[in-house]
Amino acid sequence: MISQEAIDYCRRNGVRIVSYSHLLQDLPFKKQIGIYKNLDFLFMSSKEGSKYFADNGINSFYIPLGFYPDQYFKTVISKKKYNVSFMGSAFKNLPVKKR
Repeated sequence: MISQEAIDYCRRNGVRIVSYSHLLQDLPFKKQIGIYKNLDFLFMSSKEGSKYFADNGINSFYIPLGFYPDQYFKTVISKKKYNVSFMGSAFKNLPVKKR
């Protein structure tokens, strides 16, 4: 995330520390509180995570994921040979949890 040396430099020089985070909702937020207490502002794409951090004294705000529709061209569908969909994630693959 950020070294203690960098945090100290920012504090001495009045530089705000800001993060935009896409945390998975099932992460153990309690283990991360100490890390995020170093931030001046935390913006999250998770309502649950943002509320949890705000309730625990962190300056956290919910900002949903989004895009600017005017920056994309209308998809022109021509004759299709195959029905194909693509799916992905902003996160690296995590091991599957055993139940």
